[in-house]
Amino acid sequence: MWVIAIPIVLIILMTGYSFWMRKQGKEYFQAGNEQRLEEEQYFLGKMKEIAQKVQPNLDGKIIVNGQFIKSTKVGIKITTYYSYILLLDPASKQIQVIHYNPETEEASDGGYFMKEQIEAVDLVKGAQTNYLFKDTAHKQLFSVQTIGSEFAQEDDYTIKYPQEEAYNKLRSFFDLPPFQIKNHL
Repeated sequence: MWVIAIPIVLIILMTGYSFWMRKQGKEYFQAGNEQRLEEEQYFLGKMKEIAQKVQPNLDGKIIVNGQFIKSTKVGIKITTYYSYILLLDPASKQIQVIHYNPETEEASDGGYFMKEQIEAVDLVKGAQTNYLFKDTAHKQLFSVQTIGSEFAQEDDYTIKYPQEEAYNKLRSFFDLPPFQIKNHL
């Protein structure tokens, strides 16, 4: 009897937790409350501070936070986190890539790329976009994943915050349709 009851209870608990998380997410993103705006401004401020270590002039530039996670398995599984800031300059139509370490807030220049050197891949109905950065011979150098809207959080590996407006401006630069959180909740 316990063999049957335990999986049923687990399924019920997982379903309930899923509905509860969905409700919490919906409330968080639709409330537009001051706490969410404060978190967004705090993390955007951190991104600006980090970016200014490499690019002191951020006037008119669109700042989008991104990351790339790579897992390799050689005996044991090793996961490597890469964090990026994408600076779109609408005037020059270039994107500057800045690599950064969220823990130490160290930053380095990843280079400037023209639109022709970047392939934008639309994922999850616009909720995520991967940008594939290529050299002049079209060999892929690296990939950056951006997410339109997510819970604000910070840890040793990433800084995340809602960035829907900047995210959509970068998407429109690549002629991708805008992402709207209300279509995903």
